[in-house]
Amino acid sequence: AGLLRARPDLLNPVPNDITQLATRAGTRASVVRALEHLDRFALQTAEALAVAPDPAPYDTLLSLLTGDGLDDGEQRDDVGAAVTAALPGALATLREQALVWGEDDRLRLVRTARELLAPSPQHPSPTGLGPTVAEATAGMSPGRLQEILAATGLPATHDPVSAVAALSALFTDRTRMAELLDAAPVEALSVLDRLVWGPPYGEVTPNPTPPVKWLRDRGLLLPVSTRTVVLPREAALHLRAGRAHRVPEPVPPAVAAAAERDPQAVDR
Repeated sequence: AGLLRARPDLLNPVPNDITQLATRAGTRASVVRALEHLDRFALQTAEALAVAPDPAPYDTLLSLLTGDGLDDGEQRDDVGAAVTAALPGALATLREQALVWGEDDRLRLVRTARELLAPSPQHPSPTGLGPTVAEATAGMSPGRLQEILAATGLPATHDPVSAVAALSALFTDRTRMAELLDAAPVEALSVLDRLVWGPPYGEVTPNPTPPVKWLRDRGLLLPVSTRTVVLPREAALHLRAGRAHRVPEPVPPAVAAAAERDPQAVDR
């Protein structure tokens, strides 16, 4: 009953049984309509889940919404407290609308919602994040992967899967990533600054500048095509202090009256 109240379009026409209702609830048109009617923070929660591991533990989702607390000091602490208080309600809303399922240790977006909200070259994520290292290196030659590992100071591996895992682990390690970026040219950091909050894609020439080459050599920019590179998601999240959104909005904005009217005048 709660699902039908939250998503009345599922009743038109009236489904014959639960199976038909479940199928209809997962259609693209119905999921789009449900997402459009979410409040801002529930939508941000769904967007964060779309860039989280699948499934994602509650604490991972919370971290994507609050960040790791290493920047912005007291103001960030205030936002984190508000997010922590609001997240259970946002998840309850998403569950009621059949957009999220699973227990708190294995949260999942329904497939259609994830497809709509997850990053792709054709459909940028509302978070401004790009693909993961694994997604961005799909099809990359084993030799090139080993070159990236060598440039970052990582030991060689025996296969592409372990190479991608090693690079992903580096980019998600706050200490090791900080050490890697400490060695970056200032101009290279400026390139990352332009991409970090999205769009994560940039155009390059056949002969890239030294700062861009430094980033490409280390996998901090990965090729999408001969002229396009992307900042992988793990690296972007490090640069964002772990946040999926620049500004989480757990508290609805205050609504100010544009003007006050005399009730008697309105009645007339």
